[in-house]
Amino acid sequence: MSPHFITDHNKSVVEFDSAKVLVTDQKISTVKEIVPLLEKTTQLSVPLLIIAEDISGQVLETLVVNKMQGLLNVAVVKCPGLGEGKKALLQDIALMTGADFLSGDLGLTLEGATSDQLGIARKVIITSNSTTIVADPTTKAEIEARILQIKKDLAETDNAYLSRKLSERIAKLSGGVAVIKVCNMQKNAIS
Repeated sequence: MSPHFITDHNKSVVEFDSAKVLVTDQKISTVKEIVPLLEKTTQLSVPLLIIAEDISGQVLETLVVNKMQGLLNVAVVKCPGLGEGKKALLQDIALMTGADFLSGDLGLTLEGATSDQLGIARKVIITSNSTTIVADPTTKAEIEARILQIKKDLAETDNAYLSRKLSERIAKLSGGVAVIKVCNMQKNAIS
């Protein structure tokens, strides 16, 4: 997380209520890819949390400048992890928020994304090392269905590591809260 996204300087955190959420496993390379989503959230006067595979320095800088000028209420988090674990976390966040998971594997591009594909988080708290997302209550049925699927996967595995990870996912989804442990998002990208 860039310190320029901070909304509460006393606590050094970003806090959003009723935020729109973009979830993608793609790198955001140009601002043009997300301009329609930025315009829509600004028009609706709601904050936007972007959870992405990566973001270019130019896009991050543009978002920070617009945030500092009061034109955008936005924060960016780079999703940690590797491979299937990262993909599962992104899918769970998308499910919890009601967002479409904009995955390159599924042919869903950022350029073609609409505001209808954004999710909603009741509450978002971002610190220097974690992001906490409280689910919107409207996704309860989908969350329960995902938990049942993960429990089925858990019953079918003998792998201790995978069992632990699946159990962690069940616990997070059951509580309706996702906590993402993150490294500093391009800490040195903006001086």
